[in-house]
Amino acid sequence: FLIALDAKTYLVQASPEIRYWLSLLGIGLAFDYQRIQTVSSGPLGAPAGTASDTIGLGPTLSIAAVDSPTARLLFTVRWTPFLNEQYERVTGEIEGGYEFFSFAVQGGVVKQNRSEPLGFFVAGSLGVRLRW
Repeated sequence: FLIALDAKTYLVQASPEIRYWLSLLGIGLAFDYQRIQTVSSGPLGAPAGTASDTIGLGPTLSIAAVDSPTARLLFTVRWTPFLNEQYERVTGEIEGGYEFFSFAVQGGVVKQNRSEPLGFFVAGSLGVRLRW
């Protein structure tokens, strides 16, 4: 995801994860990478041109509210405090799809380091759903 936090700051996030499904319940492990780039003095207090990279690792929990060959609706929570000691680092996601259409809405906590205040983000995507 590439998310503009405001006109002066943007976030690039990648969150690959591995899930194992037990019927409608999925448990897994996620890696989380966040890069906050400030292009000019922004509300996060960083000077212009400042970049901050953080990584995280932690458990995920998913519930499939709908899971059929033609439709799917998942709710996922990721908690990735390990490797960065940011224990409030939580991301939630709603994923859905019907026939060949898919969507995702994701939101969570953004923090450059342990001493900075918390920020939040929301992002969405639309795409093509391929079944196999």
